[in-house]
Amino acid sequence: MAFDWREVYLVGTEWYLFEAIEHGDSVRHEIYHKVLNRRPPWDFGDIIGGVLQHAQDGLKAYLWGGTEGQCLTDPATGALLPDPVMVPVVFALVTSQGPPEVFGVQRKGGKSSSSGAGAAEAAGEEQEEEEFVPLSELGCEWHELSQTPEQKATKHVEMRYLQCKHAKDSSELERMTQESLARFAYSSLYLEPEKVYPTRSVDEDDNDNILTVIYSMGSSGAAQIEFDLRKDTVERVVRRTLREEELDESHAAQIRQALEGPIARAQKRK
Repeated sequence: MAFDWREVYLVGTEWYLFEAIEHGDSVRHEIYHKVLNRRPPWDFGDIIGGVLQHAQDGLKAYLWGGTEGQCLTDPATGALLPDPVMVPVVFALVTSQGPPEVFGVQRKGGKSSSSGAGAAEAAGEEQEEEEFVPLSELGCEWHELSQTPEQKATKHVEMRYLQCKHAKDSSELERMTQESLARFAYSSLYLEPEKVYPTRSVDEDDNDNILTVIYSMGSSGAAQIEFDLRKDTVERVVRRTLREEELDESHAAQIRQALEGPIARAQKRK
């Protein structure tokens, strides 16, 4: 029997997007079933077979999910849908090391008495703060993924997938504060470099993953911006650059534009 990808927890997905399955105590995200009424269910094919095909014998594989907003077309009319659709994604980390053990959680900024551009910059500074918490703090743990005898005979690869207890029983979620619920939406699985590249040195890893982008500030000179492909986000780096270079909000869009091209090219090479 093929592995049901819907068992995999979709990290960083807002809980309000989940819905209860009729006649059951599970909660499932709407995207687990459909995007449009006329669209068939999502099909990831043979996930286990795909991992076995690319993993070396004796390694370990860890699966987790996420969601990405994508603009899709209506299959009946061919017209572009007006709103982005949340599309499920399944990731696999193949390594000789143990599984990722922590989430990086972006802290939501509190209320501010300031207003205008200053308030926006302050909010940006608050949002970029990140704390690292164990998986268990968000009700998550790694579960063994059962393989058929035929799959086991093909290759010996230990597989586990990430599950969240709240995706099967939402009773605890109903008692949580909005701040606690927001931690799930602002979380991402932290991948330690030594697990992604267990045979590489720290210097080699940094050379491949840290980009240096030069941003011209006109007569004021230029800023050297570093972007870590493993953990940075464009918005976090934009806010950090505005703060460190003491720039106003009018530079934000230009910094984003300066970053996006080099980041896209670097990610394409990986």
